[in-house]
Amino acid sequence: MLETKEVTVKSETYTVSEIRVGDMLPILPELQKGGEEAQDAQITMMKLCIHQKGKPIGDEVLNLSMAAYIKLSHEVMDINGLEVEEKEPGKD
Repeated sequence: MLETKEVTVKSETYTVSEIRVGDMLPILPELQKGGEEAQDAQITMMKLCIHQKGKPIGDEVLNLSMAAYIKLSHEVMDINGLEVEEKEPGKD
């Protein structure tokens, strides 16, 4: 069973879930490329991993506010074990 997490942003509740391996395999190389390819891959992940009222939000991810997009993108990456650790300034 895939892990899920409820996330509320500005009174809107979303369910963020893990992605299935079969859905992730085509996306993973794009994430690793960086740049526009990585951004497109992250949006594809969000379309698959964010649900509202039991349905994937799909293309509605493009209509999110920037604040909601940032919070939900971090949640999607985190639940899928892809969250980038932030370094403290001056630490390598």
